[in-house]
Amino acid sequence: MKKFLPLALSFSLLAGASQSIAEDKSVEKQDTVSVQEETLSPFVELYTSQSCPRCPKANERFKEFALEQDIIAVTFPVDIWDYMGWKDTFAQEEFTARQKAINTHMGRRGPYTPQAVFNGEKHCSAVKKKPMERRLKDTRNARDEIKVQYDGAELSIAGNDKPLEVWIVDYTPGDTFETPKSGNNSNKTMLYHNRAIDLASAGTVEKSGGILQANCQDHCAIVFQEPAHGKVIGAIKYPNS
Repeated sequence: MKKFLPLALSFSLLAGASQSIAEDKSVEKQDTVSVQEETLSPFVELYTSQSCPRCPKANERFKEFALEQDIIAVTFPVDIWDYMGWKDTFAQEEFTARQKAINTHMGRRGPYTPQAVFNGEKHCSAVKKKPMERRLKDTRNARDEIKVQYDGAELSIAGNDKPLEVWIVDYTPGDTFETPKSGNNSNKTMLYHNRAIDLASAGTVEKSGGILQANCQDHCAIVFQEPAHGKVIGAIKYPNS
């Protein structure tokens, strides 16, 4: 048995070495796997109010439109009509400020509801789908491409030829409902598709690109927009399924 022991030991060492090489290759393979780049989509915003008589219908048309298109669509409740007596239960000052700033960029005197905004450049009433389809067609070909990687916390951006401000829009996916107790839509149940619940800036990346911390609480849209609420280059959503 003694003269066979070295041979057995050699086989054992060889097997161990082979396993070590296999493990090294496995680690090397894992290290070379790149993070998947995200594909940007057009970003369409609906601005709506519980005191707007046309908004219940528009909210429903917006949902239908959003489900038919390859876009990221978010509904922003605003408070521009609260002075009429009913305080919108979902509206936030940040949403109203964004709508006003985008309208200023588009050269409008002021915002309105129900207003659909397409990549921060085109707008129309959301009461009918045909006008929304036309506005979306006008914006699709104007979309620039940038390289984006995102894991829910850290955002890597490259390929942008101008500074971009990054916005984090947390939203409730799917449908939520609310029934105003007073005002123009008293006792009418209103549908909200992908209703925004928070809006925050993650900062600005210069034209050379960069990395930003952009924490997503649950479901969010990451919006890439030229400074001063200018043109929206596109958006991604997280999680992306």
